[in-house]
This record gives sequence, C-alpha cells and structure tokens, in this order.
Amino acid sequence: MIRFGKDNSFFNSDKKFAFFVIDSIQMTFQPKIAKTTPGKPAPLPKSIIVTFFGIYFANWALSRICRFCVSDSVLGATKFILVDHSLSNFSYLINFSSIFISFILTYLIMKEIKKICIGVILIAAMVSGSYLLWKKISNMNRFEMGQGEIISESDFGLFLATQHALNVNDFESAARMINMVKTDNASIARLKTITDFFNGKIPQNVDALKNSKDLIDGLIYDSMLIQRDDWKSLYNRHAKDETILAAPLRIFSGVKQGKTKEVEKFIDSLKTNDSWKSFVRGQIAVLNNDIDGAAKHFANVHPDFMNINDYLYLMSFYQENGMTKDMEILRADFIAKPGGMYVFNYPDIPDWSNYAGYRNNLVFSMIQNISHTQIMIYTDLSLVFLRFAQIISNESNMDAVNYYLGQYYFHNSGDYKSCYDKISKTSPLYLFSKLSVAEKNQDLNTIKEIARQNPLFVPAVQTVIREDVKNGDKNSALALLNRTLKHKNLPEEGKAHFLEQRAHVYLMFQDANHAQKDLVAAKEITGLTNNIMLLQSRVWLLQNRELDEAYNYAMALVKKNPSDVYAWDLVGQIVAKKEGIDAALDLMESVGAVATVSSLHEHLGDLYVQKGDKEKALRAYSQAIDLSDDCLVVVPLVRNKIRKLK
Repeated sequence: MIRFGKDNSFFNSDKKFAFFVIDSIQMTFQPKIAKTTPGKPAPLPKSIIVTFFGIYFANWALSRICRFCVSDSVLGATKFILVDHSLSNFSYLINFSSIFISFILTYLIMKEIKKICIGVILIAAMVSGSYLLWKKISNMNRFEMGQGEIISESDFGLFLATQHALNVNDFESAARMINMVKTDNASIARLKTITDFFNGKIPQNVDALKNSKDLIDGLIYDSMLIQRDDWKSLYNRHAKDETILAAPLRIFSGVKQGKTKEVEKFIDSLKTNDSWKSFVRGQIAVLNNDIDGAAKHFANVHPDFMNINDYLYLMSFYQENGMTKDMEILRADFIAKPGGMYVFNYPDIPDWSNYAGYRNNLVFSMIQNISHTQIMIYTDLSLVFLRFAQIISNESNMDAVNYYLGQYYFHNSGDYKSCYDKISKTSPLYLFSKLSVAEKNQDLNTIKEIARQNPLFVPAVQTVIREDVKNGDKNSALALLNRTLKHKNLPEEGKAHFLEQRAHVYLMFQDANHAQKDLVAAKEITGLTNNIMLLQSRVWLLQNRELDEAYNYAMALVKKNPSDVYAWDLVGQIVAKKEGIDAALDLMESVGAVATVSSLHEHLGDLYVQKGDKEKALRAYSQAIDLSDDCLVVVPLVRNKIRKLK
C-alpha cells in the first residue's frame, strides 16, 4: 500500500504545527482574550479551537482518502486516478485555505488586542509554519521508481493506474492517463511505448528496447525494424530462434536476405502440421516469383486444414495468376465441407494487393498461427501478435485482424464489439462477428434471423437447434433443419451433416424410427463416420436391439477418445440393458464424479429411479439441468421427471 510519507507521519506533523500555533496564541494574547487569575493561563475560546482543528483534520482526512484511492484502486482503473489527481490538488488547496482562515482568525484576535506589531508577528509565524509544512508534504509526495528515478505523487498514481488499465485491456484509458504524466524518465517512456503498441499505434523512440529480453519489448522493436524496412537486422535478431511462435519472423526475414535454403531447413525441423509447411513454402515461392512452384505447394494443403483466411489467400493468388481451374477445384472442395458451405454466398475475392510482399505475408502468417491455434485466442500472446500484425499491416487484411482482436476480447475482457464493427459487411468474417455478439448477449432471436437468412451458415444453425432442443421446441428445430435440407445449393457432404443433425433431434425426443432413416441416408453419402456410429448405437439402444453391436461401436469410440464422456455415457446405458443397473451405476458414477455432461447425469437419475433411490435421482436430475447449457438434455422433460418424484 502506498503511504503518504515513508514514516506515515503526515498527521503527526500536522498536529504538532496546529498545537504550535495555538500555544503561541495562548501564550502571547491570553491576558487580552479573557480575564484570568494571576499565574493561571487563559483558555482560548472553544469556537476558535474547534474551527482550527476542524480545518486541519479535514486536510488530513482528504489526504488519507486520496492515498486510499491510489493504493487500493477502489474506484476502478479508468476512474480512480482522475479522482485521486483532483483530490490531491484539493488537499493542497486545503493547506492554503488553512493559512487563509488562520489570517482571518488572527485578524479577529487583533481586533480584540489592538496591537498591530504582535499581529504581524503572529501572521509571520503562521506563514512560516505553513510553508515548512507545505515543503514537507511536497517531499513526502515523491516516490523512487528504482534506478534513481523519482516521480511525483500524482504522476506515480497515474503510472500505477496506467499499468492497471493495461492489465484489464482498457487501452484507451491507459493512453489517456499515461499522457497526463509530466515526469520524463525511462520507466515512463517504456510504459508510453507499450500503451501505444496495445492501441495499435506505431510506437516512437523504441531504440532503448533493442536489448530487452521481454517478449513485448522485443516485438515492439521488431515492428520498428519492419517499419524502417530493416529486414537484415530483423533476421539477425531471429536467425537462431527455434520457437514456432516466432517462426514467421525468422522465415520471411531470412527469405528477404536470400537465405531460402536455410529457411527451408528450418521449416523441415519444425514439429508442426504438414499442410502448414506446404502453405508457408508456397508463400516463399511466391516471394521468389516462382508461381508454378507456389501452385504445387498450395495444392498439397489439405482442405480440412484450411479456414476462411487460408481459403481467401489461395483464391486471391489463383485469381491474380489466372489459374481459373485451380480456383474452381479449391472452391468446390472448400464449399463441400460443412464449415465452408456458407462461402457460397460470398463470390468476391480480395485483391492480391492485400497479400503481396514480405510485410503482408508476414502479417498473414501471424494471423494464421493464431487462427489455427484455438487455445491461443484465450491468452495474451494472441493480443501481442495481433497488435504486431496490425502495426505492420499497412491497413491490409484488417478484417482478419479486427475479427481475431474481437475474438480475444470476446473470450477475455475488452471492447470486442468495436473490433467487430470495423469488419466489412462484405467479408465472410462479418457473419461470425454478428453471431459472436448475439451469443454474448444471449439473443436467440438474432441468431435465428442469421440462420434464416444464411441457412448454410452451420455455426448459427447449430446454435439454434441446440437451444430449441434444450427448451423442448422440437418443431422449431425440425423446421429449420427441413428448410436447410431443401436448399438448392446444399452439397452432398453438407446434406449428410444436416441429416445427422436431424437424427440427433429425433433421438432427443425418443423418435428412433425417423432417426434411423436419416442415418441410413447420411451413411450412403459419407460411409460409417464416428458420429454415425454414436447415433446408430443410440437408435439401437432405444429400440432395445443389436445391443452387442451397439456396445462394440461405443467402446470403439471410447478407445479412440478416452475423454469422450458422451461415449462413456452411451456405454453405461448399454451396460444397464445388458448387465443390470448395479454394473452400470459403478461405471457411470465414476465418470459422473468428474464429468460435466448433462445427459450423463440425466441417465444417472434414470438409473437411481429404477434403483428406488429418490434422493439421488432428484440430485442427479437437478445437476443435469444445471449443466444444460451443453444442450444435451431436453430441460422440460427432465423437469417433468423431477415433478413425478415429488
């Protein structure tokens, strides 16, 4: 906690000064103020004493409040320092007010004693004492930041508040507050640089960060080198860097320095996805003007690897180089996947100028690393690399930068909406941003409208279906799926996906026969997938047939993914049918102790009901409802089970 002075002595010194003044008044003027018995001091009037102490106590209290605001941040990062700053100045004003009122008190006393010379002495004592107190306060209100750097109290509060604002991703407030700091030293300069960086601005005077080992400092310095087109220095800084996160810096600076073979050896040494390696080799070939070689590398990128950013890059490359056939093949492959079907409504391809050149390829690669590492979006590393990409981007590929910045704020804290608002409405990423905002606001009506207007946009359709199933609205879920399945542009693989979705809805409402028909149709398109195995086992379980085959399917799924609780839930239900309730409870209670899947707890409740344990059944059903945000139970049906037990 920040103290007002190193010895916390403000109140003590203030009190001593007050008593000094009062004692002076008593000793000097007591014969004139009141009639006294010889040899006994005359008391000062109580009103004067109360007024005097009141003034100084108010000064002390305001100073304490001021320190409390700085030390405990009770008013929040974006507000408390402004209050602290004004309170500090107000507490100083109180010092002056104390002197001013002391003058008035002196004047009133002088009217009684009518001795100007003694009054002058009193005024001089007042002024001298207040000045000494003021100097002491001023010295107290200075702090040492280390390495001999001294900062004033108000600036130190702003310094702390800026750091706090950065910690909570309130970068605009951080910039506003750090610019209020008047002190100029290395620590303040570094904080200003970092604040500019996290606001997406080109930092100034970053040469002092050259030798820093801090990741952020290093990237800020790297961004300055790129702004200066000093790729040689950038390469020298990263030539021995073996980390995957910094790989784009080493790769593109190395190619720029003519060290392509060395860079390719580095790429071979990386333990990462083969499709990513093919993609970055294609980028290198593009930069070396080997268009045919680039096309061969890009052809090795598997469609399952690609997200919308990768797709747009490749389509732009093919379009720029007149490779119409390659464009058609890529488009057909990408749209055939459920996750890419919605691109059918986005025929516009970005101009190649968004991707051409070393800087733009570096920006793309940075974004690519983040977009393909989902867990990274939850960490501050993604923010650091995205701000780096934003600063060096020259305003290209900004839709992707703004989308992933919004994703970072969405999953952590910060103003995600302002990032999403900057995305062009013609961008395929715009739909994702709208869906994210609607999900954050739990605005199901908006999500339904997105799904209605974009029936091939799988994330929105799935969200609506999940919520409808959870709320027991079978007809609404089926209506959306039926409309989507009739879409004229629905590819075969997409059709299989939505047939499986509809089978799932039927099963959630105990309709095994309709579910079976959809699974047969889906299997004809895709063959026996993991999801079809799971759904088929549930059909057989409901129909109480082919239980051995259902068990084999379920165990195969568990062996492929031992952490698949949904598959373990299915195993437990089959065991209950084949071996009895006790055997199933042994298994499902063990899984249920660590699982957060709602359907497993509902099925545990069913077993407890059969066992006759009403209390455990109610507890299991209640837990299923508590976990129902995973949309794997029909909440009205579970509540109906609870009512029957009460």
